Parts: sequence; structure tokens; C-alpha cells
Amino acid sequence: MIGFIYVYPILVALLSFIFLKETLPQYGYVGVAFIIIGVLLLSIRIKQVHLDTCIWFIIAIVLLTAVDEFFVKITTTHLSASQGFAANGIALGIALSAGLIFPSVRKKFCKEIHNLKFAGLSEIFTASALLTLYLAMAELPATIVSSIAAIQPMAVLFFERITNRFVGKITKDNLLLPKTGAMILIVVGVALLYLSV
Repeated sequence: MIGFIYVYPILVALLSFIFLKETLPQYGYVGVAFIIIGVLLLSIRIKQVHLDTCIWFIIAIVLLTAVDEFFVKITTTHLSASQGFAANGIALGIALSAGLIFPSVRKKFCKEIHNLKFAGLSEIFTASALLTLYLAMAELPATIVSSIAAIQPMAVLFFERITNRFVGKITKDNLLLPKTGAMILIVVGVALLYLSV
């Protein structure tokens, strides 16, 4: 399913072209296409996907992710990356804290206190990823940053392999060979984007 979501760089490229006048050389756009095709091939088992039940959720996630990354780029054109990151953190903290006005949320929040160490570790990774996004958007075109960010399923596959080997099986999918072509497309796409900078 995640492969469908990672078509959002197409929308980021379109928004950046229309509003920021960002353009890439033609081979840069070929690189974007290679990355997206590779991610789709890496992530999707069409037989297992029931599109009729989740298509609206996928469309919403694609649109929201694209608009979010586009606004990160807009932010970095007016503020420094650290200021944008701080503003994002403050806004997110206020939005999440507002949920505590509801008694049911407060009750569940108290039950989750024992998971604080895992939540803290997760937030460290999330904050690191967000800061990296702001720093990248401050220095590179939005199309390139979004396209490179779309290779996340490749990292998930890597961590999945490590977990399967050292912790125990978490997935039934052990077929690495069919995914090799997808990974080659992604690597070639990233190389073409790198050349277009």
C-alpha cells in the first residue's frame, strides 16, 4: 500500500513548477519517474490491494503529504531551516496538547505513560527526520528533496531484513530477487537527480 502513497513527489514537482518556478533538466524528471516506478514496484502486490475500500484514504495521504512538503519549502524561503523546524514543533505541540481537553484522551494518555521510553525514541527519530527535511529544503529544490524522500520503502525493506535475521520473522515476504529491479530503478533515479543539482 505504501507504494501508492509515494507518488506524492509528482504533485510536489507540479506545485513547485507552478508557484516557485522550479525546473529540473529533463533527465532530472526522468530520475523522478524512475524513483516513483521503483517505489511502486518495491511496495505493491496488486493482488493484495483492495483499492475500492481505501482509494480515498490513499488520495488524501498523497495530497496532504505533497502539500505539507511544499509548505516546508515555502517556509524555508522565508525563514531559516531551524526557525521553520521550531515553528513546526510549536504548532504540532499546541495541536496535540489541545486533544487533552477531552476526558477520553486524558484517560488514554495516562494509560500510555508506561510506554514513554518508546514514544521518546520514536519522537527522536521523527524530530531528526523533520529537521533533515527542513535543512534539505533550504538548500535544494523541493522536487529533488521529495523524490529522494520517496525512497523510504527501500530503507524499510533494509530494516525489515535486519529484523528478520536477528530478532525473528516479522514478515512472510522473503523474496528479495523480484525487488532487485525496483531497487536498481530507485538508485538510477537518485543518481539522475544528483546530476541535475
